[in-house]
Amino acid sequence: MIGTTTCSAVVIMVIVTTLVAPPLLKWTLADRKAAPPPEEGA
Repeated sequence: MIGTTTCSAVVIMVIVTTLVAPPLLKWTLADRKAAPPPEEGA
């Protein structure tokens, strides 16, 4: 079994990832939408 410290670290990382991922995804996808599409013949 894992220790209390390791379990606490895993839980904190899950919470941080859950809170940080949606804004980062929205930001990266918004940048991708704003950029013009690459030209096909290049």
